[in-house]
Amino acid sequence: MNLVLLYGPPAVGKMTVGAQLSQLTGYPLFHNHLTVDLGLLFFPFGSAPFQRLVTGLRYQCVQAAAEAGAQGLIFTYVYGGGDDEQVFVDELSAIVEDDHGGRLLPVRLFCRPATLLARVAEPSRADHHKLRRPEELAALLAARDLLQPLPGRESLALDTDRLAPQEAALAIAQHLGLPRREDGA
Repeated sequence: MNLVLLYGPPAVGKMTVGAQLSQLTGYPLFHNHLTVDLGLLFFPFGSAPFQRLVTGLRYQCVQAAAEAGAQGLIFTYVYGGGDDEQVFVDELSAIVEDDHGGRLLPVRLFCRPATLLARVAEPSRADHHKLRRPEELAALLAARDLLQPLPGRESLALDTDRLAPQEAALAIAQHLGLPRREDGA
């Protein structure tokens, strides 16, 4: 299984690019807010029980897809460094690569901080409990390095200031050698 890990800061376009990539390849889009939204039904954001539930669900979904022989899956993620986040990526790698002979394919999306601050307030972000206040994003960007690449893994890096979502999806599919949908979509 190919696990395309689209990562970058909030409002960089992970879900938008992921949706285009899903349409192009036929791989399902497992955007991080599927588990975040579910976790928020039970626990406050960021609490220890919330983190355990969300992380466990993510592992289980990737594991289930790999065990079922899925050709690929697109997963979105905000990577901000730190031991916990590195453990998460290492565990995804173990599930996909070590346990099932697949590939973890990191793709880092980035853009100018000014673009992030403008995009974060867009109304479409309300659909999934996403961060929507520019001042909160500015504080998060100041506190954590959300623009860094994954350490120890080569990532395709794409600037979403310069590429439209469809262009970014095509660049990802071409660079990673991903299949195209048979229906020509």
